[in-house]
Amino acid sequence: MIKTSILKKIKKIFDNPYRKMGISWLKLKKLKHQDYNNPGSLKIHGYTIKYLHPPEVIYSLKEFFINNIYKINFNKETPYIIDCGANIGFSLLQLKLQYPNSVILAFEPDIKNFDLLKQNTKLFEDITLENKAVWNKDTNLEFNMIGTQGSSSANTKNENLQIVEAVRLSKFLNKKVDFLKIDIEGAEYEVLMDCKKELINVDKLFVEYHGTFEEQYKFYDIIELLKELEYKVYIKEASNLYPHPFAISKRQIFDQQYNIFAFR
Repeated sequence: MIKTSILKKIKKIFDNPYRKMGISWLKLKKLKHQDYNNPGSLKIHGYTIKYLHPPEVIYSLKEFFINNIYKINFNKETPYIIDCGANIGFSLLQLKLQYPNSVILAFEPDIKNFDLLKQNTKLFEDITLENKAVWNKDTNLEFNMIGTQGSSSANTKNENLQIVEAVRLSKFLNKKVDFLKIDIEGAEYEVLMDCKKELINVDKLFVEYHGTFEEQYKFYDIIELLKELEYKVYIKEASNLYPHPFAISKRQIFDQQYNIFAFR
């Protein structure tokens, strides 16, 4: 019994589910113990990915390549994909590994993320990158350029705010879109409400919803919109923000963070 217990503990210590993507146990251990701001690179399935923040890499590796959040069955070899909020390219890598001939249009407004996105996807064909935000109209927005997964438009004045070009997403949905991914840190509601008519052209839709308790109606409006458009909807909690909701001691920036999968 004791020997078995010890062996199980040793196996757990050295267990490495990331090995199949080419990341050694030692590299994984190093990533887990690095400071937040520690730029580096690693190879995933033979592709070099440069990054700024090791903890975000660990999160992305688990989300995209262990949990396979964007595992999709298309009935074609060349699906057309639009990725809103591509960050440094993990989502594009997962999609391209599944469908090498896919045609992808990707938006990323944060210039720090965008510079890495260009480097991390340069070996892939048929990817168009836009250093722009998506919004409900063509305009300029103040954007919080912090070079993280939480980069977003913001009203609070701080040293990271810069002006970025924003484009109306709906005008890019005037043709068949096999997969639309929207992860834009709180701007999902405004963008989706502006795309009501055009979403009829979208086959599969992923939305990472970010919201507060005070604006909870936005979440319900999004679900109602998807229902009206005859999508099947599946919802998963994206982050366990409040393990004990009846005993909240400190509010987060967003009170709700859900992954919404919509498909026909």
